[in-house]
Amino acid sequence: MEPTTEHAPLDALPLLSRALSFEDSLRRRTEGVTWAIWGIVLALVFFMYAAMGGALGERGPPWWAVALWLPWVIAGSALTWALWRTSALGLAGKERRPAGLAVALAWIAALFVGLGVVFEGPQLPNPDHSPLLAVGLAWLLMGGTNLLRATPTGRRAALLIGALTMGAGLAMAFLLRVPAGDDVARFAQDVLRGAAAASFPIAVGLWQALRG
Repeated sequence: MEPTTEHAPLDALPLLSRALSFEDSLRRRTEGVTWAIWGIVLALVFFMYAAMGGALGERGPPWWAVALWLPWVIAGSALTWALWRTSALGLAGKERRPAGLAVALAWIAALFVGLGVVFEGPQLPNPDHSPLLAVGLAWLLMGGTNLLRATPTGRRAALLIGALTMGAGLAMAFLLRVPAGDDVARFAQDVLRGAAAASFPIAVGLWQALRG
């Protein structure tokens, strides 16, 4: 007697449900790793400018130094693309994310908007911390507009990162003032900005990656 297949579709529902749950969890975990990657990338930009120190000049960075953050964004986009290409093996064979060029353009646009808003806004007591505020605004823009097509969890994580980064930038701008000619204090604050740019995305990203 042949086995009946009358209930086969119903029997497959639990398997389908578990597969979809695994896919959603993998997507959220990959997003968390993505946020951590971008925290490291943006921090490296701050550390790079801090290491350059006096080479930037007292009247502001020269034209060639202003664009030095772009290669880091391109590198971060390449890592993001590679990460999502790898995770696509478990996401029904589909990346379902913007490709590397789209990621780079999204971050460049978000950072330019953040820089424009901050530098056109009111003068801060310590304007050296304005780039950190711009990074926070970029995170808020990425989460608010969902340029990277993140999950609801990923969007909330990006918004949280942006809010924490902006809060840190405002606190530094109002509480940490650098005496004129104190290069040591200025370098220490450069490093502190880099640490702030990295710590929140890494912490929130790892939380999301482990939580799934």
